[in-house]
Amino acid sequence: MTSHYQHQLAQQLRAAEDELGQRRQQVAELTTRVQQAAEGIRAARALAGTHQQRAEQAEARITAVRALHQRFENRCGDCYNPDYPEPWPCPTIRALDGAEARP
Repeated sequence: MTSHYQHQLAQQLRAAEDELGQRRQQVAELTTRVQQAAEGIRAARALAGTHQQRAEQAEARITAVRALHQRFENRCGDCYNPDYPEPWPCPTIRALDGAEARP
């Protein structure tokens, strides 16, 4: 083997080692990004679970309110006041239904 050929091989080896170092750095950076993305996904799942739980609690509360405000003789059984009978649907039910304050 000539020294010129050995020199070329050494240069190629150094270039390959440099490229390998760059690739390793890219892999490390990508690994970090994947880990960050996984943490973000876990946080998003936890937040979604919290929102789901809050939505279920809100639905249960709405169901309980509707159970109290039942129609009774064209009036609200819970809002009934002999001095001022509230016609059905009462303001509470209208609010739950997204209706205006007065029918």
